[in-house]
Amino acid sequence: ATQYKVELWGGPYSTMTPCDWQSGTSCYIGTMWPGTMSWHVKARNANGQETDWSDTWSFAIQDNQPPPPPPQTNCYSWQVGARVGLRSGAEIREGSGLGYHVHTIIPNDDWLMDIIGGPRSADGFTWWDMSRANLDGGGTGWVYIEQAGYNVCK
Repeated sequence: ATQYKVELWGGPYSTMTPCDWQSGTSCYIGTMWPGTMSWHVKARNANGQETDWSDTWSFAIQDNQPPPPPPQTNCYSWQVGARVGLRSGAEIREGSGLGYHVHTIIPNDDWLMDIIGGPRSADGFTWWDMSRANLDGGGTGWVYIEQAGYNVCK
């Protein structure tokens, strides 16, 4: 296999794809709320042939409060090429508009992503194309700054 995709669900979370078609075999999730989580993985080869989903595995997150976020001394300026922090609970979609499928929910505040395109206006919001490829080999998707913007420069 040359790429892997992970789906995760359980506890307070609906199904999300924290690591979408990446070459690495590890997947960084970040801080999560307590609960029993389940996950599975699928692989694909260089010809694009995909496996079925693997068996499902589970793990438990203890009922500890997440640490407070570090104090913010800088703000994020949203422009193509910038690395910005996103807000916990924001939705990453397959396209720039509310009609597109949500494939990832941001797990914690200040979750870093690189801006690779945008802005675009759709459904009354300003949309930006984001990527985690240079951070952890993760995937891409669209967010709107009105929901996802974390500590945005005024």
